[in-house]
Amino acid sequence: MAITLVVEDGTGLSTANTYISAADADVYNANLGRAEWDELEADEKAAALVKATQYIDTTFNWLGLKGSRAQALQWPRHLGIGTDGEPLPIVDRDGYDIEGVPIEVIKATAEAAFLSLENDLFQIADPNGKIIRDKTDVLETQYQEETASSKPAEATIFQALNLMLRGLYARPTSGATVGKAFRG
Repeated sequence: MAITLVVEDGTGLSTANTYISAADADVYNANLGRAEWDELEADEKAAALVKATQYIDTTFNWLGLKGSRAQALQWPRHLGIGTDGEPLPIVDRDGYDIEGVPIEVIKATAEAAFLSLENDLFQIADPNGKIIRDKTDVLETQYQEETASSKPAEATIFQALNLMLRGLYARPTSGATVGKAFRG
């Protein structure tokens, strides 16, 4: 059965399932020289884009509020309703109002879709190293000891997405929100 992509157009569609079309994802990946994306069947691309959108939507604590309860995805967003009854826009890290779906979210969706071809986006990573024993009865976890051949932690695919989306989400630290506020 063919997967139908419904791209969020910035109006808060109730049926949207992706932030980027397969054609735009093709261009994004071609510009990065990723021939393996071009070799995929249409349904494989569509499935990767839907999964990437789900990952993007569920992983980040986005700034602001959804445009409406009926919209299927997390974007578009706003900061609330002003005294004039209009939505207050979210401002990006460069000081510009964000309307619709930010280009960073669109590109990150294409990036996550490509990365999902060889990585489980919803994996539970172990930040401390390889677990060699996990004893549930008394909640004991033992990690592999460091050796001279241990390498320092490398950037992960998830860090790449974090960097692409920087400034659009709140970091999960002591309730602080990362962003810029302007008073007019």
